[in-house]
Amino acid sequence: MRKTIVRTLSLFALAFIALTAFQNCDAGFRVDPGSGSLSSSGERDLTGAFAVRAFYPGGAELSTATNFDLTTDYEIRAAGDNISSALLTFSVSTASTAVCTLSSVGNLTKRNLRCSSTGSLVLLLRAIWPDESITNAMLTRTVGAALPTGTNSADVTFTIVSGTGTQAWNTMAAPVRVFVGQTLKINNNDSRAHRLHTGGSPFPHQDDTIPVNGSKVFTIQSAHPVASEGVYEHDGGGAFYIDAVDGKAQFTRTFNVAGSQQSCATCHGGIAASNKRGTQLGNLNSAIQNNAGGMGALSSLTDLERRAIVYELNK
Repeated sequence: MRKTIVRTLSLFALAFIALTAFQNCDAGFRVDPGSGSLSSSGERDLTGAFAVRAFYPGGAELSTATNFDLTTDYEIRAAGDNISSALLTFSVSTASTAVCTLSSVGNLTKRNLRCSSTGSLVLLLRAIWPDESITNAMLTRTVGAALPTGTNSADVTFTIVSGTGTQAWNTMAAPVRVFVGQTLKINNNDSRAHRLHTGGSPFPHQDDTIPVNGSKVFTIQSAHPVASEGVYEHDGGGAFYIDAVDGKAQFTRTFNVAGSQQSCATCHGGIAASNKRGTQLGNLNSAIQNNAGGMGALSSLTDLERRAIVYELNK
């Protein structure tokens, strides 16, 4: 009888030790599908509805209307209540036409994303919960051409493709995006020469043609909204869509901050000697998202307008 009691107590003790040694009430042990590592981290990264979300490196979340580009490493995060208790798998769907790669960051709820070609992107997130139920989430984005944010970026290049003829050079949905001060190089791979007409923006009207297999360089001198007319093939051709933004003008653009009209320059000085020289896009987005110094008022700035400001701050 005594041996039976001792044996029972011993088994109970072993079971208790096993439970206390391996149980993690917050998250539990999980295998990272990306690295194969075992973790018991209980970090709860985000709460709310289950979803996969995208962030800039500085921590600011991308709006649903903001496309990815080829110059930025994005952070992809799993969101949802008790998300750290799930076994998560991140992947790029085979339905994507853009070439993008996910890499581990040492955190089971996050991945880094880098894209090397333009196109459509579909990100998939799969969660297996402790009760063995499965939840799926998806994030879709367009990956656009590289948008420079500093002087280390190359000038923008556009190519008139073979077979363009008298058709439009591009579309309003996929314009050439540039900043005032940059140069735009246009290559002509078509079988006919092309001559560009402008109404004075974003650079003066051109009299010279772009010869077959030749190129011409233009300096962007003024802003030009993509919906503006006036840029097209001069010699019987289609439209050429350019979205040109003036970073200096955006820096002095006024917003209603705490009941008064203020601009970036109000707090940070003129752009040439601003105390924010060298600021990167992620920093600007984080400051706006976190309403640092009332900067939440700048949330209406588009992604391209923000990049134009950063471009000027890094010239």
